[in-house]
Amino acid sequence: MLLTLGVGSSNADKQREIRTQGLIGPEGALIGSITSGGAEFSYHTDFTSVEGARNNFSADGNDNLWATWWYFRVNGDTQEYKFPAPDNAIYSGNVATLTWNDVGGLGLFSAGLVHNLNDPVANSATLVNTMTLTDLSGNSNDIEIFHYIDFDLADFNNDEALLTQANNYISLVDNVTPNLVNVGELRAGGNVSFIVRAYSDDPNIRGLLNDTLVDDLDNTGLPFGPGDFTGAFQWSISLAANGYSSVESTFAIGATAAPIPNDPYEYDPDLIYQNGFE
Repeated sequence: MLLTLGVGSSNADKQREIRTQGLIGPEGALIGSITSGGAEFSYHTDFTSVEGARNNFSADGNDNLWATWWYFRVNGDTQEYKFPAPDNAIYSGNVATLTWNDVGGLGLFSAGLVHNLNDPVANSATLVNTMTLTDLSGNSNDIEIFHYIDFDLADFNNDEALLTQANNYISLVDNVTPNLVNVGELRAGGNVSFIVRAYSDDPNIRGLLNDTLVDDLDNTGLPFGPGDFTGAFQWSISLAANGYSSVESTFAIGATAAPIPNDPYEYDPDLIYQNGFE
């Protein structure tokens, strides 16, 4: 039985679900994992939670990620929407690729999410997350993209976080629990904003992204802790008619830095044709 955490869930709820994760299922073909040396990243529950799925992001057996997922809002929408379960998922070596044929059945865009995992040095791991939207409608759309991240370093109640670079680079540490990978980093390329809140805050980030209101991240919440960290990044992209756009974030745990993520890339076929590249 899957225990779905509500938007107002507490740390106690989280602890109860940790104790029951071995019972969650059936997961089906969309669930899987990738590895690189001693590093691993996985989706290990289905995608019905308000946080998407439960994840593992570990270095040498030390898991530092509870959940990470994506949300969107198209210009004119009155709220944000969670990406549903993907239509397909491929896990091969150190790369996972999730795809959506028509996100939400709206006829607006398809999507692909690529995770690239690496193990640069012992007791460390990095993950590059690239989300690409491709227009299906034949019309241009302005879209807000949100990436939610719930890092749990060693003991989830002892996370501390600082803003290393304005709005796009967050450093985390657990100064209490002895652990070779009790540090982490989160980065976003070309995002417009971030937010950090405790898991049990009211409102929490899950609540903001799943309510029936328009919510934009407000660059607040840092420095944070100690406590149970959750954070999110937001991008504003223009999806051209018949074009595609991508955004990127990166994670690191252990004695390594998060890779520098690429800024958003926007492909507009009309601009290429106008410049004579047919």
